[in-house]
Amino acid sequence: MKEAGPHYKNQNMGQELFKGRPDDTLNIGYARGWFSQSQRLFQIYQHEGAHIPFLDPHRTWESVLELNYWLAVTPWLAVTPLIQWIGNPNGTGTLLDALVVGVQIGEVL
Repeated sequence: MKEAGPHYKNQNMGQELFKGRPDDTLNIGYARGWFSQSQRLFQIYQHEGAHIPFLDPHRTWESVLELNYWLAVTPWLAVTPLIQWIGNPNGTGTLLDALVVGVQIGEVL
């Protein structure tokens, strides 16, 4: 597994899963972030007096788990359908976990 920081993991699960598609890959990734007390207090100080829901001083952590398929359409264009689970969105525990389905389009330079 590749590690791009203490709380991020990405794993290529397989290449050429379908015959004749050598540049396609199936990937899984996980990230988890913690909101520091100083960051929360700074944001609240910057917006003092305004009621902004995302500036909750009790924010703790948020996680994302993603499964995607890199589909190489051409040597320079890829389409990536994905599904994500977002745990503890907004870091407050007041929102339900989310399931997100999407598509990314990328250019390979």
